[in-house]
Amino acid sequence: MADVKDILNRYPSTGALAKEFIESFASSQVPNPHRTFGTRKYMTQLQNIANRREKVLEIHLDDLVTFDAERGAHMHDDLMTNTQRFLKFLYEACDSLLPSPDDDYNNEREMTMEEEISATRQQRINDEGQVPNAVEKALCRRYEIQIKPRNKTKPCGLREVNAASVGKYVTMEGIITRVQSVKPQVEVAAFMCEVCGQESHQMVSGEAYMPIVVCQAEQCKNNRTNGRVTQNVKQSKLVKCQEVRIQEVSHQVPQGSVPRSMSAVVYGENTRKLLPGDSCVLSGVFLPIQKVGFERMRSGLIAETVLQVHDVHKMKAGYSDSALDDETQQKLIEMANVPDFYDRISYSIAPEIFGHEDLKKALLLVLVGGVSKHMEDGMRIRGDLHVLLMGDPGVAKSQLLKQISQIAPRAVYTTGKGSSGVGLTASVLRDKTSGEITLEGGALVLADNGICCIDEFDKMDENDRTAIHEVMEQQSVSIAKAGITCSLNARAAVVAAANPLMGRYDTRKSPVENMNLPAALLSRFDLQYVLLDKTSKEADKRLAEHVLRVHQSGAPPLADREFEPFNADFIRKYIALARMKEPTIPADLQDKIVNSYAQMRYAERMEAPDDRKSYTTPRTLLAILRLSQALARLRLSDSVEEPDFDEARRLMRDSKRSVANDEEEEEEEGAGRPQDWKSDIFSILKQLAEQERDRLISRHRQRRQRQREPAEETEPFRPDVWVDIAAFENRCEVAGYTGEQVDATVDEYVDLGVVLADNEGTRLKVLDMDESNDVDMGA
Repeated sequence: MADVKDILNRYPSTGALAKEFIESFASSQVPNPHRTFGTRKYMTQLQNIANRREKVLEIHLDDLVTFDAERGAHMHDDLMTNTQRFLKFLYEACDSLLPSPDDDYNNEREMTMEEEISATRQQRINDEGQVPNAVEKALCRRYEIQIKPRNKTKPCGLREVNAASVGKYVTMEGIITRVQSVKPQVEVAAFMCEVCGQESHQMVSGEAYMPIVVCQAEQCKNNRTNGRVTQNVKQSKLVKCQEVRIQEVSHQVPQGSVPRSMSAVVYGENTRKLLPGDSCVLSGVFLPIQKVGFERMRSGLIAETVLQVHDVHKMKAGYSDSALDDETQQKLIEMANVPDFYDRISYSIAPEIFGHEDLKKALLLVLVGGVSKHMEDGMRIRGDLHVLLMGDPGVAKSQLLKQISQIAPRAVYTTGKGSSGVGLTASVLRDKTSGEITLEGGALVLADNGICCIDEFDKMDENDRTAIHEVMEQQSVSIAKAGITCSLNARAAVVAAANPLMGRYDTRKSPVENMNLPAALLSRFDLQYVLLDKTSKEADKRLAEHVLRVHQSGAPPLADREFEPFNADFIRKYIALARMKEPTIPADLQDKIVNSYAQMRYAERMEAPDDRKSYTTPRTLLAILRLSQALARLRLSDSVEEPDFDEARRLMRDSKRSVANDEEEEEEEGAGRPQDWKSDIFSILKQLAEQERDRLISRHRQRRQRQREPAEETEPFRPDVWVDIAAFENRCEVAGYTGEQVDATVDEYVDLGVVLADNEGTRLKVLDMDESNDVDMGA
């Protein structure tokens, strides 16, 4: 009670103290001391406002505390407990202290209609020598005051803001879920009398007001004529207003509770700073909304609340919003020159998770991304990378997705079972305030220029899954609902995690059968990793030791590493620097890329349909280019070099080999004997020879049927089976074997007389197949 009495006793002197603070506060941190006001911080800002250099006067709460030991603390308490009243005193002080324009007046920017009207009104008041009232001051005011929180202020959760916080200055943390368009709001309404022509004004403090009907001018009163007035929108003062919806962050939601949300209103220069999906800290005044008319009758004693925002601070600034100074850029460039920097920064992604080195490198390239191309005819070639993680339960797929969503400045995490097609793309809603039909973006739209992580991708309904086909390739969401026809940007990289068809991966089936996803969707993923829970005594032992060390120390173990993992803030800064580069493909590298892609297509064509590891389409070529550009960006280079292409092709090969090696290991375990790499390469050659033999036999049978020859042959058909060396080498490369290993194997088996090479060195023949080549066509 004593505090309330002290506040009431200080009320008469609060206005004078606010004026003294604005006029005399000096700071050594003023970048350019003014020639008239020196280091007086707020007088310098007012001079810039008078010179039309600035539009906002920022009042920092730290300055109130450091202004005076005792009185500054009182001012701070008064502002925090009754912000609206103290804000009124600040406006009055600034109106009285606003200096006249000096030589630094900005003549380059043209005056808007509102500024011209305000200047005319101010000139008329000065000419008449009258004291302006509150309405006239508000009409002539061309600036706004924003109150900034203290640097050490810890943001509170939405649940901590209650009835005791009404009227106070609060700082809260949350995620923006909905952002409406910017609309004009009337601050001072102007009316024109149809009889005497006098202008009348009315202050508007709420959402609704009762306009003036009868003219209040002295001329109409003396003539006893009730002049009818009409509102003049051009002469009224309008401010920019934008309503947003903030929701509490997930770690602040109690167990078993639903996340709470709150409406916030942003005015003036703070508008258009927030986008759906932004994680931010909002500071402002917590106020109740006064309903009028029938809405007040329906609501009864219940009042809605709103946060009147004064300060907007994004928790994770986007890559384009990150301002890196020269010193920070130099440190990042020096760190990039470390020889094993690529391995270090990829290891820093979820270092608590054991293994998955190549997968972490792929996820790092997803964060960096390739270069998007915008053609002159409007066509757009995406630069974002899409990755699919398919594997057994318990291989850390969801944990990797969570880590990626935390590192990326803009990311949305969702699950397939809890997401619908509308929830992923966009929905049509009716605004409660205006009654208009508006669009609310889904997860992919919220992740625009970011990453969308979709867990349990296989649990999604097929009809809902088709909604993301357009997003993954065209990176847009087309809507034609409720009379709204538009296209929303969804330029997001998709990282999806899924389980195989029967819950666990069945090595007896092909990868395509295990994934159980349509080819149109699989081809849109640049990389497809299959993560299997294999049993190996040595690997299981290392995994258990790693998990125990993490549980004991609460941090990733450093026993096998000689460096500390980078934190998420460093990774974000480095990626922001890397994304400034737009590397191009040099001409001397194009032939190698073309030949490599052609070999991949030919090798897949030679495979049986049931044995295919993935679908190689023209999108695969674009995927390799995007990976190469991301690797060049990671080196802070403006051009793609051959090592970048080789690493991109290795990652592509590794993603396909993640299944092939496991199938071979399964076969070896079933045979009961180990098999060396030479035997593996010979098995590939033998498999290709068998496929070629079956193809020749099938062609021979078709020819005999067309010619209507008898079913029985006098002599058995003996096809001459030769294997193309280029197809054989490419198949071995996909399986992970080098050219030297292939050459050594061929030379050894040629010396043994098992394999025969032609004179040109372009074809190979397996000689031990001759006995089985005799085919009785009548059988």
